[in-house]
Amino acid sequence: MYVEAGPQFGLRYKAYVEYVNEAVGIDTRIRQDNKDAINPIEAGAGMGIGYRFKKIGGLSVGLTYFQGLVNVYKENSKTKNNSIFLKLNLPIGAKKSAKKIEEEPVIKTDSLSD
Repeated sequence: MYVEAGPQFGLRYKAYVEYVNEAVGIDTRIRQDNKDAINPIEAGAGMGIGYRFKKIGGLSVGLTYFQGLVNVYKENSKTKNNSIFLKLNLPIGAKKSAKKIEEEPVIKTDSLSD
């Protein structure tokens, strides 16, 4: 088992609102750009728990909660993001790295020598 906590940051790439109306025989789609109304930076805190199946190089599953600290919309102070993530981590190359570390020779030095 493991726990995790810390900051999380993000940058806005695109921002738009899209309205879709599907009536009989007529489909209408309106896309409105609202990039200027949304903050370009997201910052918040995340915390979670998880389970690692093997100590080194193993698959792990976890659940993380994110609470945003920055307003999504510039003009509205009550628009902060929050979300829950279910995650599956598959480490690629972790066993090879652990094996390489185990094979390296250990060099001992005596710090009390004259």
